[in-house]
Amino acid sequence: MPFFVECDSQAPPAWDDLVRADPAAGVYAFSESMRLFALALRATVVYASLRDEKFQLAGGFAFFEKSVWPTPFQSVLRIGFAFAPPIAKPGVDRKTLGRELSTALRARIRSRRLWSLGFSSAPHDHAADWHMGPTVRETQQNVVVDLLPSSDAQLASLDKSVRKNIRNAQSFGLTIQEASESDLDEFYRHYQTHHARLGLPIYPKAFFSGVRDWLAREQLGHFWIAKKDNAFVAGLAIAAFHNRLLELAIASDPAQHDLLGNDLLKWHAIEFGCSNGFSVFDLSNIDPVADAHSPTAGVNRFKKKWGRVADYPRYKILHPLVALFSRPA
Repeated sequence: MPFFVECDSQAPPAWDDLVRADPAAGVYAFSESMRLFALALRATVVYASLRDEKFQLAGGFAFFEKSVWPTPFQSVLRIGFAFAPPIAKPGVDRKTLGRELSTALRARIRSRRLWSLGFSSAPHDHAADWHMGPTVRETQQNVVVDLLPSSDAQLASLDKSVRKNIRNAQSFGLTIQEASESDLDEFYRHYQTHHARLGLPIYPKAFFSGVRDWLAREQLGHFWIAKKDNAFVAGLAIAAFHNRLLELAIASDPAQHDLLGNDLLKWHAIEFGCSNGFSVFDLSNIDPVADAHSPTAGVNRFKKKWGRVADYPRYKILHPLVALFSRPA
């Protein structure tokens, strides 16, 4: 079956339906997710749509293009990147689509003078399925909690220190509710401080307002706030899609650290997952090379207490000139 690829800045009408239909697709592939991250990253969205001979959408790949910094070889360095692998219509051969997609993406890399085009394999490593050709493989690690049908069994499976923190947090009388706009103001203030301390990118507040509204509107997750006597303690945004929970953002008031709001919210998400048939709670990525003195070492330790470390490699298709100096995976 012949396929052709077209690239556009707008999602084709059936895009989100295809995301929902592909069991390997992640929540990052939705068009609204792409729009929100483009806002946060100051990047341009590109939809590479694979269409069959009847012009029906059979698969695709949504990614970002962004200008980074000048180089000796060109006035501005441009890169392409994505948070999710390509998607495909159920029953369509991914290798066949992948060959067509790879050819089109490599042509775009040359025409747009992109240094590279990278994509994540999470939640499953489908790079081999897609037959994307020579790529460079990079290490990425996430911490995941394998969810059990019973929250009691889940609690018993957790690290002893985590169980202690959950019990203590429950004893402090915290309440959990969906985030209001004023709650987001408090969340964002602490998020900014935390990310600045870690040296991480800081997204605009409009991103978090958009995430909250999108999750509620499409019933794709929650933005929970933990409070004590109506005062902000911590906040957690999660996506819930295809049997997987994904942590999108978390922040807490350091002055209320002893109330263990982050622990309570993570446990609240786990209970939600157990009672609603989800199989995995993905706590998002950790820094695989952080040492004991790294600013992110504390984040790594906190996440690792909750679950196992999973390898979610990233792959890059390189510009031909760049590839001359790199070894493909």
